[in-house]
Amino acid sequence: MSVIPIKTYQFSTAEQWRACLLHGFDPGRDGSLVPATRFGLHPVRIDTHPATAIAVDHLGGVLWRVAGDHGQAPRLMQLDAFGVVAAPFEIDAALGDSPRWLLDRHWLWAFTASPPQLRRYGRETLQLDLSLQAGDLGADAVLLDIAPDGEEGAWLLARLADGSHRLVRVDCHGTVRAHRKSPAESGPLRALTTVAGGATLILLQADGRAIWMVQADDRVAPRKLDLRVAGPSWTAEQIAGDGRTRFVLLGREASAAPTVCVFDASADLIEGPLADLFPQGDAADRIDIAIGDGKLWLARPDGLWRLDSSEASGQRESHSVLLTPVLDSPPLGDDRGWLRAEITTELPRGAVLAVAYASTNDANVAERVRRIAADGALTQQARQDRIWEVLDPPAGQEQRITGPTAKDQPTAVPLFESQDRWLWLRMAITTPPGTTPPAITRLRVLYPDFSLMQHLPAIFRGPKNDPRGFLRRLVGVLEVTSQGLDEKIRGIGRNIDPQTAPEDWLDYLAGWLDLPWDSALPAAAKRCILGHAAALQRGRGTRLGLECLLRCLVGASGSVAIRDNTVDREVIRLGGAGCPGAALPALIAGMSDRVAAFNHKAALGRVRLRCSPSDCDPLRVLAPGLRIRLTAPREVRLKVEPLVAAIVLQFIPAGLGLSIHWRTRPAALAPQGDGEILDDNGPGILGSDSALARTVLAGRGANRISETGLDLGFRL
Repeated sequence: MSVIPIKTYQFSTAEQWRACLLHGFDPGRDGSLVPATRFGLHPVRIDTHPATAIAVDHLGGVLWRVAGDHGQAPRLMQLDAFGVVAAPFEIDAALGDSPRWLLDRHWLWAFTASPPQLRRYGRETLQLDLSLQAGDLGADAVLLDIAPDGEEGAWLLARLADGSHRLVRVDCHGTVRAHRKSPAESGPLRALTTVAGGATLILLQADGRAIWMVQADDRVAPRKLDLRVAGPSWTAEQIAGDGRTRFVLLGREASAAPTVCVFDASADLIEGPLADLFPQGDAADRIDIAIGDGKLWLARPDGLWRLDSSEASGQRESHSVLLTPVLDSPPLGDDRGWLRAEITTELPRGAVLAVAYASTNDANVAERVRRIAADGALTQQARQDRIWEVLDPPAGQEQRITGPTAKDQPTAVPLFESQDRWLWLRMAITTPPGTTPPAITRLRVLYPDFSLMQHLPAIFRGPKNDPRGFLRRLVGVLEVTSQGLDEKIRGIGRNIDPQTAPEDWLDYLAGWLDLPWDSALPAAAKRCILGHAAALQRGRGTRLGLECLLRCLVGASGSVAIRDNTVDREVIRLGGAGCPGAALPALIAGMSDRVAAFNHKAALGRVRLRCSPSDCDPLRVLAPGLRIRLTAPREVRLKVEPLVAAIVLQFIPAGLGLSIHWRTRPAALAPQGDGEILDDNGPGILGSDSALARTVLAGRGANRISETGLDLGFRL
């Protein structure tokens, strides 16, 4: 959250949105605020084999275990990127018996409960890579569960012989990095998962009535969440998380069918309990769950099921709520208060944006609300509700906007009625089933004192002279238009700044400055040329200016080399009589051997008639020329190469010869551990510049070179 100079509170980045209390919203990577995706009404069956375990990575990759037919050992199934179920694969006994699987980019993790043992397998090869005996926990310790640590390692939950619990973190190299006790007040625990990139651990009590949130760095006290928020007698049986923003609990109300509750990373219940997923009286004893990439997976005796927001699963109504932190309008003379709020969002048809505000002049009330907002023991939804109960705003202060609304056109909500110092704004977006919830790209709350009211005589301002606020409201209506025009005027300067100008302005700016240009150039190259306009104008026709131009064309990751033959090289001359000859490399004067020839024996220019001294200058036939060598990544070269010659000719003196040579900068090697490189670029060539990768042995760290040779990482 930031206050910009025109007395405006603005929210438009992820950090600013996180200063608010959010229920059902997720800050997006582009700075917008995105309503959380809702799951559908019923799951869709993906496979009919009896499924006993499921593992999902954060990108949506899916592996699951199925029971073997006719007494056979369990096997592994895989769903590829095209949604096709791969044939069963054989697995060892440890994978077949593990209570939970854990899947990340390179590894598949499993464990045995007693004796406690952690095992890691190559994801592609299913070969055992790591086997870690948790012997330091004691011979009678029991390993209860595992969860991702966010860095391709794992967190372990173990019960010791004395009944206490221990949390252990194993990194991607198999080294124990953390060893800590569970909260003393938690009692017996059942399962574990993580969110926030492994920074927050979620522990499920054995009785299924509460969860504990524990920070991995142990800087914040553990927090308990009573699961009565899902129902008075609801108890959780299974827990799973995506390691990032969501975790899910599966449980039952008494002996009813299983239901699902979905929580965000702050343990705020954003969806559920999702009931009627399966027929009433469902007798499935063991249901494994996993969540990832916006999909919920359930492994059951009747197959693998998926629940998401697609049409196949049916769609639900979406409801998301935001409450701003306390906003302060400090007094300025006799005036204080608020002007309006501007919400930039594109509401689809049928969606409703409800905006309400509450304000106070009571410092005690403001401080009480601050304490509630900072109470980490409450969920964000609970804090929103308590704050609104304390403020108790009149119902008439809510405004409802129904979609559709215009794109990039802010919706103005008047706040003229409030002249209090502190204000809170609450926004709720509701979208009907089958409609994509809209993102909020920006929220602004404007002070009234930076307004037309400042230009009115004092006799018309303030509660004494305008007790009912009529003039304030009238001026506020005018300001909705006038301040929009003022903002456009203030933004004119951004249109001629190369770094902030819209792309369709760049060609106009280049024309005004008469720069070497082509409208087909990438936007990054255009902005660079405009940013160096002064240097290019001063250096037109010079080596330094040309180098500056070429560096803009190839980008920061490219390189430029320029050679002017007639300037950088001397004409060759023989030494003797105490005079040194020319140093090599040097230019050879006279006609080139490649001039037009009558046949293979007689060439024009080899035999010459005697001429006058003015016509016998050996340098006369040496035409000046530039040789330019450019190196750039392939994607840059493809866009720029057809344009470079024409742009350079606009910049160098007329009649100067030009030769341009390109080299493609090879792509960066894959991260360490993606294979063993045996040799350099292979012979497969696309065109003339792009080699087909390298010769690499498949697999990750599961491949080993031992005294018996190379383990290829797959069965022959």
